[in-house]
Amino acid sequence: MDGFTDCAGNCDWVYQHSATLSTVNQVTTLTELQHQLVLDNLAAFTCNPETIPFQANLNSGVTQVVDAGAVSSQVLARALLSLGFSRGIVDQWSMTPVTDELTLRLLRVAYRRAVGYDEDLYSDDLANRLAHRLKGLVTSAGDVSTANTVMFSRTPGLPQIMDRAGWTKDDSGLGFKPDDLAIRRWKKDTTDIISLGSDRIVQVGERLTNDNLVFTPVLVNGVPVILPGEKEPRLMVATPYAAEVRRQVMALNDYLVQISPGWVCHGSKKDVPHGACNVGNHKDCHCHCYVWVPGDERDAFEDFVLRTMRIATYFQQADGANNGGGFQSPIFSPVPAAAF
Repeated sequence: MDGFTDCAGNCDWVYQHSATLSTVNQVTTLTELQHQLVLDNLAAFTCNPETIPFQANLNSGVTQVVDAGAVSSQVLARALLSLGFSRGIVDQWSMTPVTDELTLRLLRVAYRRAVGYDEDLYSDDLANRLAHRLKGLVTSAGDVSTANTVMFSRTPGLPQIMDRAGWTKDDSGLGFKPDDLAIRRWKKDTTDIISLGSDRIVQVGERLTNDNLVFTPVLVNGVPVILPGEKEPRLMVATPYAAEVRRQVMALNDYLVQISPGWVCHGSKKDVPHGACNVGNHKDCHCHCYVWVPGDERDAFEDFVLRTMRIATYFQQADGANNGGGFQSPIFSPVPAAAF
């Protein structure tokens, strides 16, 4: 009886140890899957830089170990006893394909930079589209209130009008005429305010820096405009909410432009070095390309893989679908309109 007990205990330990090893082995395939996904994408962009990246986010995994045993006996000329044992191991990953159009465009910028194209969020007006996507992650009642406060505060007390005589159209006859610059300025609506309700949160031709997140000149074809009768470019003022969204766009662009090319090689199958560890390939109707990463560039490759994973889950993490990780969700500290 003691021997049977020892055998049962040992078998239980073997089962648990085997299940642990199977789970660990499955977890190691996560990195392999991410590596191969990125390598095949790099090969696809080497063939066609306008391709759409393919990406999937792995959500959860299951390791299932199933043991089965059988004991049978048969008596003919002699007694026979047969034992049977089988084990089945099934590893599963649950994945969600990335189908969000804006996320795929961000990934395309990353892959194009990796294969040598000088591209960023200011290409194809992507920055403004990203800003409008980010604004959906905030409650903008305070932003609207700030914009309204600025609009309704356009009174004769504004500095640029106070220094003009005859505002009240008194008997002196010095009253302003309808086409006077000060009157035209006063009658403006909130088009000189960048709020979350503005059509352009990021202007055409504008490149965001720490210096122009809040105050930025009005641009036409990317050039500051000086109106007739004025000496300085007209400035647009971003509300605190809009300024934070603009900062988020700038931060993501800075993250993308840190991707530099030169660490991935490409060629035909015969060009792949013998024993290369990181190899991907892509074949379409006009191209069959292989890519590989030299051993001394592994650190750049691993960093790029992590960046693609972060970009692929950016909007999920920003709106709190996961744990709020990734880039920081917009954090707002609105200030009174007078602070402008």
